[in-house]
Parts: sequence; C-alpha cells; structure tokens
Amino acid sequence: MTIVDTVSLDGLKKGTKYQLKGWEMVKSENAELLIDGKPVENDLTFTAKDSKMEVQIAFTFNASALAGKELVTFEELYDVTNPDEPVKVAEHKDIEDDGQKVTIKERVIDIHTKACDKATGDKMILASKDITIVDTVALAGLEKDTKYQLKGWEMVRSENVELLIDGKPVENDLTFTAEDSEMEMQLFSTFNASKLAGKELVTFEELYDVTNPDEPVKVAEHKDIENDRQTVTITERIITMHTNAADKATGENTIDAGKEVTIVDTVSLDGIKKGVKYQLKGWEMVKSENAELIINGKRVENDLTFTATDSTMEIQIAFTFNASELAGKELVTFEELYDVTNPDKPIKVAEHKEIEDKGQTVTITGKPDEPTTPESDTPTGKGNPPKTGDTTNLALLFLLLILSAAGLVFTAYRKYRSMKASHN
Repeated sequence: MTIVDTVSLDGLKKGTKYQLKGWEMVKSENAELLIDGKPVENDLTFTAKDSKMEVQIAFTFNASALAGKELVTFEELYDVTNPDEPVKVAEHKDIEDDGQKVTIKERVIDIHTKACDKATGDKMILASKDITIVDTVALAGLEKDTKYQLKGWEMVRSENVELLIDGKPVENDLTFTAEDSEMEMQLFSTFNASKLAGKELVTFEELYDVTNPDEPVKVAEHKDIENDRQTVTITERIITMHTNAADKATGENTIDAGKEVTIVDTVSLDGIKKGVKYQLKGWEMVKSENAELIINGKRVENDLTFTATDSTMEIQIAFTFNASELAGKELVTFEELYDVTNPDKPIKVAEHKEIEDKGQTVTITGKPDEPTTPESDTPTGKGNPPKTGDTTNLALLFLLLILSAAGLVFTAYRKYRSMKASHN
C-alpha cells in the first residue's frame, strides 16, 4: 500500500534548498514501523519557491500483516544548503496527532469458487485414469499491482482429508499480479481417478500475498468441506453393450451347417472414452450346454483392438469355424471389453454374457433333404423297374412257383385216390 503525507510548510526562505524526511511509526508501540527488518521511510529534496509551500512525500510498503494497526507519520525538515552539513530546521513528531495518523483496516478478500470437470463443465465426472478438475476462483478485495499466489488442493469429502494419489496430494498453485481489485482465476488439477468411483472431492484454496516471496502472507482462504460449489462427484463409467450375431453371408440368425461358416457379431458400445485404446474379446457358447464351443480341441474365439473415436461406436468381430457337425445347435456369442491403455495390465470395463439373449444367438440348421426320384412308367405300364441286384422279387417268384407246384401235386394226388376208389 502507499501512504501519501501532505505537508504544509510556513516560514521557508525563498531560494533555499531543503530536505524533508519522513517515516512511519506504530502508534500502539510508539516505535518505528519495520517491514522485513527495514524502516518505512522516504525523503524529498526541494528548493523553496516561496515562504509557504505544500509538498507531498509518499511511503509504499506491504501492509498485509498490519490489519488493525494505527500508523503515524513523523517528519523532519533540513536546510541542505551545505549538503555535507544539513541543519534540522523543523520537525513534526506527535504520536497522538490524528492528522498524522492512518489506520490499517483488515483487507477482506472474498473467494467464491466453482469446481467442475474441465472437459464437460459438469460436476459429475466419470472415473478414469486421466481427469482434470478446473476450479474457477472469483476474488474480490485484491490490492492492485500486488503479487499473489493462489494454492488449491483436493479433499475427500467423506473423510475430510487430503486426496492422495500414489502417496502424493493432488494440488496446484498459480502466481499472478493483481490487475484490479476483482479478478477471476482458474486452477487445474489433473490426476488418476480410476479408483475413486463414488467419491466426492472438494477443492480447498488459500491466497497468499507474495510481495516478499521469502515471507508469504496468507490473506484469504476458502476451505468448506460442505460447500457444494467446491464439490465434484466421481461416478463409475458405465459402458453399455448391445449385440447382434448373424450369418455373414445372409445376415440371418440361422446358418446352414457346413465345413466353413462365419458368424459376424455387431457390437454397439456406449459410454466409452474418446482416445482410449480398447480390446473387444468374443467367443461362441453352446446354448443347450451353457459351455464354450470347442472345435478340434480349441475354443472358437476372436478379438479386435481399436481406439475409440467417440463415446458411442459400432464395431464388428467375426468367427469362422467348421459347423458341419453342429446341425440343430444354438450358438450364443459372449463378449468382454478391456481398456488396454496399459497393455501389460488390461482392465475389463464391460461384458455381455447372456446365454438367453436372442440378439447374441444363431441357430445351425441341418442340410436340406436330398430330392426323391419321381415315379416313372415301366415297360409294363407303371411302377419302377427293379434295380440290379434286387432279390426281393426273385424270392417272391420262387415262392409262388413252389406253392404252385405243391398245388399241382396235391391235385394229382387227390385225382389218383379218387380213381383208385372207383375200381374197388
């Protein structure tokens, strides 16, 4: 701050060179005001233009720690016609003089804040490895041209303790020079919030006068654990998956059994994070057994790695296998989605494994029956001619011949008996 001391002088000798010296006193202590161990003082040298003059002398110093103090300016006037031997010709040093007194009022700096997600501006932030909270701080009551430092850090609301990530507090600071008594500043805190789902975080702030960087003076703070404007909520990222499995060739959910069939699974994803690398894994299940489909001792599976270009995407994954022995089976595609930002430690973020889901199901149908040979006329007029090697009709003919011969023998025998009886 700057105190200007206006001094009215009477009885000066026109043309004489004078020096006015002044310094600040602390009234309650009747002692010189020392800032950083040095007296607050100044001097002004001038040549009298008249016997009466009014001159001003200014004192600029850091008064941030002086709230409530009363300061009194003392003055001494010297004739410096001979600068090597200045002569004091007047003084004004009255610790009780209200005209020489100024009172340092406590500077009340108001802080109003709003914390939110930098990316969306929302107070609900999806848990992820890299989030940024922006704290917008409105300051009122600053002293223009004073250098300040704004410090901020995150607190866990439920525990009323500092948020620590990997053992370190989540904090930041900003140093600026006040261009006006009212200003708006922003603090950014970027950190890994992947394990903070369900937590409420509150940003605390302190403002320091750093005119003397070796002895910063705290001039304001805003630390209210119950303040909703300072609070953001970390929510669990919910990724939804909707799927449709179908025959690649026809787009139908039925496939004719064959040695090489391909099921295409179209997966709609919602809630993924743009720019994040994901891996979609899928495999086939036998619905009736609720077991993995194994062909030649291996699971029928596939995977696809991609980088999200938006929060909503549709991707496809294909499964090609031998289904020649699967007629009548219903196959269900299961899926899992992994965040592979760190490929050495993939994190499963979603799955879709519902054995009863019709959208995930395809049915393997049997081969169509071979057409039967239509009836055709034979040389006899109808019916099919006997095939080569067909012994059924030959056996029947042979039986008929035997029965016919037996009938002839029986008839002849009866005739013989009848003739013999007539002779007797």
